[in-house]
Amino acid sequence: GPLVAVALLAMFGPPGTALLLAPAIVVAGLLLPQMALVEGARRSIAAEATDGDAPPPAWGLLRRVMVVTMLRSWAFFSVSQFVPLWYDDMGYSRAFYGSLVTAIVLAGAVGTLTGGALADRIGQRRVVVGSLLLAIPSLALLAGLPGPLAILSGILFGLTADASLSITLVMAQRLVPGRIGVTTGVILGLGFVTGGIGVPITGRIADAVGYSAALMSLCLVLAAAALLALRIPMEHPIATATSAVDQTVRTAPTTPVLKGQR
Repeated sequence: GPLVAVALLAMFGPPGTALLLAPAIVVAGLLLPQMALVEGARRSIAAEATDGDAPPPAWGLLRRVMVVTMLRSWAFFSVSQFVPLWYDDMGYSRAFYGSLVTAIVLAGAVGTLTGGALADRIGQRRVVVGSLLLAIPSLALLAGLPGPLAILSGILFGLTADASLSITLVMAQRLVPGRIGVTTGVILGLGFVTGGIGVPITGRIADAVGYSAALMSLCLVLAAAALLALRIPMEHPIATATSAVDQTVRTAPTTPVLKGQR
């Protein structure tokens, strides 16, 4: 995304960014036919949630997940916003810092997929806490050692910082079953809102002490997110029940085949 935007700006100027609408329109067209399936799944989950034996929504735990998401988003958005400004001040070319931000974003996408896969194996909270803790030294390297090697530290930061994105979304949906739209809007919406609030705060710090120190201060934000994630229980009645249902649905048709193969 950032690399394409830099190329469009270089070739066509600001009007060239309108071409970024093309992939968004294509994706919207691909998603539209799938919305009926999503609505059917939503109604099914809502019906299960209204069962008399269903536990009440865990709003308190949801608030913790929300704050973890907000802090993570603050750090990630600040890095993606201020790294280009920092490297521009240092005299690097647009091609370099555009590539750097692109590497961070692409690594974040890979981290999101990897984090989700790991969560199925070792548990959601372990991945959330572990990825946030690993993002701290990655960010420290990115902020403390600028230069060509920042591509590597940027990739490490993207992989670790974004690994918890999909997990926190699933955690929120399971803590408040039957409210997929609400929880998704809260987690994703607050992530962007917090980015909008946190980036100016980081900007004020950058004005006072410089970009490197401002980015380094985000390590404290990630540490706070990791500490709060530790207060999210490993298991919860709602999340455990929902996870069990999901696992049953996924494995029921294939269990005999898997046993036969073994």
